[in-house]
Amino acid sequence: MRFSKLIQKYADKFAQLFSVLSFVVIILLGIVLLIQIAKEIIRLFQIALEPTTSDIYLMIDKIIVFFLLFEFFMIVISSLKNNGHVSITLLMGLGLTALLRNLLRL
Repeated sequence: MRFSKLIQKYADKFAQLFSVLSFVVIILLGIVLLIQIAKEIIRLFQIALEPTTSDIYLMIDKIIVFFLLFEFFMIVISSLKNNGHVSITLLMGLGLTALLRNLLRL
């Protein structure tokens, strides 16, 4: 009986360690996504302000990439707020945006 309590104690410690580790990794992922969103906004404005650019498909692709990154960022925020749980509506929105991007590339 004592041995099982000792194992349970160490299992709880490992679970806490992995929980903190996953929290830190999700925060780092959020920071990386935020940087990518900023880069995508800069690229979007550069394309919009170039007088020679007339490729509407490139502009639409950049807008959709921005929304994909933004949805990933919202999933990270939702995950941090709800202890790792993500709403199915966020995942469905991400899937629809990805599907739209693939359809526009055809």
